Amino acid sequence: MPTFKQTTPKRTFVDNAASQDTYVIGSEASVFQLAGKSNGDTIAIEGFAGDYSARVNGRKITLFNDDGQKIIFQIAAGGTVDLKFLDGELSASLVADAKGKLSAKIGEQALSAKAVAIDDSDLTGDNSSAALFAPVTYSVTANQASVDEGSDATFTLTTTGVDAGTAVAYTIAGVSADDVRGGERTGYAVVGADGKATITVGAAADLLTEGSETITVVVNGMAAVTTVNDTSTGGAVSTAPTYAIAADAASVDEGGIATFTLTTTNVAAGTAVEYKFGGITAADVTGGAMSGFAIVDDAGIATIEVPVARDQLTEGAEKIFAVVNGKAATITVNDSSRTTLNAVLTDSQDSGTGFTGDTENDTFTANETTLGSGDSLVGAGGTDTLALGVTLSGEDVTLKGFVLNGIEDVAIGMTDDDDQSDDTLNLNLSKSSATSVEISGESDADNTDIVTLQKVASGVAVTLSDLGNIDVNVEYVTAATDGEADAATLIIDGVSSTDAEGGASGTTTVTIDGIETINLVTQGDGSVLGELAGDAITTLNISGAADLEIVNDLADDIGSIDASEMTGGLTATLGQVQLARVTKPMIWLSKRFGQRRD
Repeated sequence: MPTFKQTTPKRTFVDNAASQDTYVIGSEASVFQLAGKSNGDTIAIEGFAGDYSARVNGRKITLFNDDGQKIIFQIAAGGTVDLKFLDGELSASLVADAKGKLSAKIGEQALSAKAVAIDDSDLTGDNSSAALFAPVTYSVTANQASVDEGSDATFTLTTTGVDAGTAVAYTIAGVSADDVRGGERTGYAVVGADGKATITVGAAADLLTEGSETITVVVNGMAAVTTVNDTSTGGAVSTAPTYAIAADAASVDEGGIATFTLTTTNVAAGTAVEYKFGGITAADVTGGAMSGFAIVDDAGIATIEVPVARDQLTEGAEKIFAVVNGKAATITVNDSSRTTLNAVLTDSQDSGTGFTGDTENDTFTANETTLGSGDSLVGAGGTDTLALGVTLSGEDVTLKGFVLNGIEDVAIGMTDDDDQSDDTLNLNLSKSSATSVEISGESDADNTDIVTLQKVASGVAVTLSDLGNIDVNVEYVTAATDGEADAATLIIDGVSSTDAEGGASGTTTVTIDGIETINLVTQGDGSVLGELAGDAITTLNISGAADLEIVNDLADDIGSIDASEMTGGLTATLGQVQLARVTKPMIWLSKRFGQRRD
């Protein structure tokens, strides 16, 4: 259950719902977003509850204040997220009723799409002095006023707001490299669970008469001093131990072994030398050990191995610091075990790291208020999806200017929140790499909403799945329609319509202009399509195992229907169509008065 602190103005964390993590959001953060459906996580906010308002859209809860800070997270159905403010704590929850309708609350306060000020009357506890919000500070003190040459000078580094396991850099001043055993005047100290670390500086017995010197250890601008007494003024050979550490490779993949070589002098064979790891957490190491002992061999050498965990988190490259007696070496850990990215778009322009996938099948979730001009989504490898949920509430919606790069599928889920008007979604795909668009959803029985796909590229297949009372217009780009034998694929899977009395009326109309050949594929349990229209359709090829009924007259210019690859039943009305060819045994192709033609 790690703790993450937001140190950049805008960041998206990929949430593992089972890990119950803590996310600390400082006052300097402008946008925090937790992707995935959270349950049991803690979000700690360096602010007062009464300064924030909240709203909910589906599962997504957004908190915001007058300073422009925005905090966005989703909750799994039946789940909770603990909210910690400076003046206390509240629990955010999401509950589904028997019909699956979701309702969200913060404390006992119900949330809606309309923003409301958070009610702080139910706050419990007081976090004003909580360590979660402690500022990052460093101080260093000398443990000895003076030491003799050949001895160790130790210093204590004390921190606040610094995570355990952090490797903190320090420098040594006031002496030359010859005055320090091993010759290194920089190093790393690994912070413990108590926020402290010990820095050890070996004062070399240099056999020179030079008078007293001072060792100054500097950490992040803070310093402490120890005097070195000039006690090695000639003759003897130094027997003080020295330590040097080096990485065997520049980088290692998650799941591999990071190997370091420790080289010593004046250290007896068989000696166990302590080492510590920094820059990573225990969760990044298989077995969780952040320290250990390396056994020196007869040549004064020891090997330190770090088994790097495949943590299945998308977190970017990390660095492992192996620290021995203040000396350190680093190896970069390649983030090779990434999880599927589930990026949730915000009301701001979304792009960059939090909205760039990798080799997995990534999902980008948006709605009619979060997808728009300036959003740039990158899918990279895998089969990636833009999941777009659109609620029509009495007015048309136009979405354009966004970029989909390397995203193969667009899945549109329609919701009708207004039973008084026919509303339209205009979705402009001029900057989209998608090869498939799927539309699902249902409008109210008293009206018919419309989805218009604009600037659709050649070769993009359109799927209508579980669609009711929604008309679909597909407008291909000029390059896809300027020939005389252009083709498009339409997949029908569970399309039907319900009239106000509850009967299947088959009113859904699909219009595809500029395309001569429609390759129609049926799937699922069968569909009733009100009309298939288009100003250039001459050929209709139908395949698939599901039944299909087209209620209204087919386009007059259709001269060929080939359903030889269709194993389901087909019923269509010819109207004024004069067929030159029909290929399909035993189907119903009727004129207006029911004439059967096989």
